Amino acid sequence: MKNHCDDPVWPVATSNAGTPSLLPTSLVLQPGQSDTISLPPSWSGSIWGRIGCSIEDSDAFHCLTAGCGSPHDGMWLNATDGMDYYEVSFRNGYNLPIIVAPMGRRSGGDDKHHCTTAGCAVNLISSCPPKLRNSDESLGCKSACQAVAEPSFCCSTCNCSHNRYTHFFKQACPKANSFANDNTSTFSCTFQQDFIIIFCPSSSTTR
Repeated sequence: MKNHCDDPVWPVATSNAGTPSLLPTSLVLQPGQSDTISLPPSWSGSIWGRIGCSIEDSDAFHCLTAGCGSPHDGMWLNATDGMDYYEVSFRNGYNLPIIVAPMGRRSGGDDKHHCTTAGCAVNLISSCPPKLRNSDESLGCKSACQAVAEPSFCCSTCNCSHNRYTHFFKQACPKANSFANDNTSTFSCTFQQDFIIIFCPSSSTTR
C-alpha cells in the first residue's frame, strides 16, 4: 500500500462488514509512505483508505471520510478456485483516488480483464453530482443508495443495472465497478498474486 496523497491515509482491511480490520486502527500512511499487509490464504474482503482520522474525547476513533456509514471506494478481492478476482468498487461511494495493480505480471494480451490495473486516478470530488454530495462537499461522493435510499438504487446483484448516478462514476472511471452487477471492471490473476494499492496515484500511473 502506497500513499501518494497530500494527506495521511488510515488503511482498513476487513473480510466482511462488521468484522475487525486486519490492520491496527492506528496504522497511518503519511504522504509518501508505504506498508505491506499479508492476507490469509483464500481471503475475500475489502481494503480502503480513510482521511482525517483522530481519537475524540470519548476515546472513539473518528474519521472525516470512509468511517462507518460514510462514502468510500476501495479494493475488493476474492481468492478462490485458483484465481484472485479483484476490482475497485464505488458501490459504497467515493472518497479518494485509488488504483490496484498486480506486481510482476503482464496483462493478458487480448484479455483486457487479466492481470491489469483496476481503479481510477481521477479525483471525482469536485464533479460529484449535487444529489450525491456529502454534507461537507470536500469529504466524499455518496453512492445513489446512500443519498437517495430508494429500492431502485439499493439493489441486489440479481437486478442491478445502470442509472444516471452509476453512469457518472462509470464514465469518469471505466476501470472501476459502479454497481453490484457491473462485471465489466472485475479482473483476475493467478492465485496468490501480489498487488500494489496506490492511494491518490498520478493519472499517468494507470496508462
